[in-house]
Amino acid sequence: MHEHRAWKERGYKITSVRKSPTFPGIYASTPDGYSLEVKVAGEGQFFLRASTPCLEDTGIQQPTSKPNTPDRPAPYPPRPDVQDEFWSATTPAAGS
Repeated sequence: MHEHRAWKERGYKITSVRKSPTFPGIYASTPDGYSLEVKVAGEGQFFLRASTPCLEDTGIQQPTSKPNTPDRPAPYPPRPDVQDEFWSATTPAAGS
């Protein structure tokens, strides 16, 4: 994350850099009000957060269906609790 030239070339302003060797992070914004945050946190989790500038109310209603994901009442961010065969594989994928 120490290499942020590409972000600057795309018009991002680097607003902050967390230079921690264990938990690095970079925070940036664009001239039109978008922001981006990339960081590493506990247990090696990577986080990507993007924010948009304030938008006008469009009148679109909230979804009426219930979420199909399990309720996670744990504090944010929740610790990993799902093992996926692909992302948790210990051997390379075929053809790599």
